[in-house]
This record gives sequence, C-alpha cells and structure tokens, in this order.
Amino acid sequence: MQDFKDLGDKQEIDVSEMISKLNADQRRVFDRVTNTIMSGKSLLRLYDSIKYSSLILEDTAVTAPTGIAAFNIDGLTVHRLLQLPVEHGHTPKYKPLANHVLKVLRADLKDVSLIIIDEVSIISNLVLMYIHLRLSEIYDTIDCDDGWFGQKHVLLFGDLLQLPPVHEDPAFIQLTAENIRKYLGSLNATNIWTTLFDYDELTINMRQQGDGSYRELLSRIRIGLLTPSDCDILEKRKVSFKSESFETRLNELCDFINNLSSDTVCLLPTCHMCNKLNAAMLSRIASKEIFLIAEDTIDCIPYMRKKK
Repeated sequence: MQDFKDLGDKQEIDVSEMISKLNADQRRVFDRVTNTIMSGKSLLRLYDSIKYSSLILEDTAVTAPTGIAAFNIDGLTVHRLLQLPVEHGHTPKYKPLANHVLKVLRADLKDVSLIIIDEVSIISNLVLMYIHLRLSEIYDTIDCDDGWFGQKHVLLFGDLLQLPPVHEDPAFIQLTAENIRKYLGSLNATNIWTTLFDYDELTINMRQQGDGSYRELLSRIRIGLLTPSDCDILEKRKVSFKSESFETRLNELCDFINNLSSDTVCLLPTCHMCNKLNAAMLSRIASKEIFLIAEDTIDCIPYMRKKK
C-alpha cells in the first residue's frame, strides 16, 4: 500500500481561491456536502482532491473503478485500494481478506475518514455492496448497528448516464435475489443506494459554452432524444468516405486526422479498430523505428506480486 501513501506527496494549492470561483450550482452542492459532513476541513480536502487532483491527504482516500479514471484524479482503483476480488470474464464472489493482508490495510487506512469514488456509473450494485463489506471488515464494524461502510464518510461522483457497469446492474438498482444468494451467500440485502445515500445533481453545463446549439444537442442525445434539427447538425459533421475498400477508407481517415489539431481525440467502438487506426497512423511516421526490450519488476512484499 505504499502507492497509497505516496499519493499524499503533492504540492498544496489555494483551496479558498478555488471555492470562490464556483458557480451558483457548484456552490449549492458544495455547501450541501459541507453541511452534511459537518467538517469544513475535510470538505476542503474533498473538493481539492476530486476536482483538481493536486492534494490528497492521509484522511481522504480517492478512488475510481478504472485505472484511467483513477489516474485522472491522482487516486487508486477501488479494487486496488480495498483489495476487492477481480476475475476477468465473470463476477467473483466476495471473499474476506487473509489476516496478514487485512493487517496491512488496517495500518495503511487507519487515518482515513473520507472515501471518494469517482465515475460511479461504472460501479455496479454488487461492487458497491463489496465496498461496504470490505470497509466494514477493515474497520471492524460488521456487528455494529450503524456499521455501514466502516462508519466512514463515502462520497460518490459521476454521471449516471455515462458508461454502465460491465455485466452487472448500476449501483441504484436493487440486487436480485439470485445475486444475493450467489455472490453474498445471504438471503437478503439492503438497497444501499436508496437507503444510505442522498442524491444531488449539477444542472449547469460548463462545457461547449461557446456553442449553445451543440450543447443543447448533446444534452438531448444523452437522454435519447433527437430533433430534426439535431439530425441536420450531425449530418453536416459526418465524415464521408469516397472509396469502398477498408484499406483505402483507412487511409482517407488518416488523412482527415492529420489535418486536425494535435490535441484531437479519436474514439472508436472496439479495440480492434483502435489497433488498426494506430498502426496506420504509426506507419506514416518517417523516422526510424526503434525497438526497446525491457523487463519490469515490482519491489514489494511477495503476496502482493501478481503471478504471470
């Protein structure tokens, strides 16, 4: 868990200045969370961590469900932080930690009072339950009447209309009786989302501020609504190919991308398409190709090393 500790070595910034620049919508949510947590000190750390990724203190754990999302907020994946079970291809059952692993986690997270989870749309109802069970295990609150999430503050951030969980239901859906029996070994489970969490929503779109019509178009698309004028706008922005063959179309796409600004991001639906486009773009680089052979090693205690 040294990587969790290392995240605290960040340069401090002026949090008060950031708060002063919040718009009315952001300030409303900020004040509500402040009043809920009843600790301005913790809340300043919260806001700084999740929005600016520049300061993560020992009593705040910042996490996200994927590696890229965690990297973007200078945090760890929730599975890494809490040592949640991961099995590719299917959903694993919840398993209590071994004593020596639990001892390490308790030592590293003993000062944590606030846990932030970003990109909550990707967190399934089952993973949310696993998070509760693991925190209760770490902080020994399983038998407490109010032992939810180890009796720690938990804040969830994200857009529920973005990417959903893989193969599972979203966090706000009640666990099915079958999943409760199969993965938790229980007869019943509380709907954590509706029972424990309060919901609030930012309503001011801070993006595409220079293009009101496009901003409104995107707002309608995200809820599955399109007007005839929306279709006309999208049709005008569509990239048309002249040829029919795959290779020729790929070359046309590369030519089109080369004429765009260097900070353009290309989003493709499959890894195969990404690999094809990346290979085609790399083949256009005129410089000499250099191969580097490297071997990565991790300096950590044996039980934390992954088997190849």
